[in-house]
Amino acid sequence: MEFKENKMSILKLNVSFAFPPAKDGVTYLSSPDESGKDTGGIMVDPTLATLLDKAIMSIQAVEQYAIKINEGKANEEQTVKASLQISHHDDLLHLTPDEPEQEI
Repeated sequence: MEFKENKMSILKLNVSFAFPPAKDGVTYLSSPDESGKDTGGIMVDPTLATLLDKAIMSIQAVEQYAIKINEGKANEEQTVKASLQISHHDDLLHLTPDEPEQEI
């Protein structure tokens, strides 16, 4: 079988995981307030925090090879994107909005 380059074919990677908080975890995705004290974030298992840090570094390393689908055209897709977000699905009344996405 002869290989023919198909300019329409791409490898598209989509990943979505949800991790529960850990009571005895470490704070993840916190940010400093005006005084420099870390606020917000979510408690996660310490091992998970380490693995997330490694995953983020790997994502940043492969991002340089990514392209936007149909770049420069009217139907351009934002396919070069990676982010983390704290979601408040435990709010039964849905009064607490999800936190803003943080780009990786």
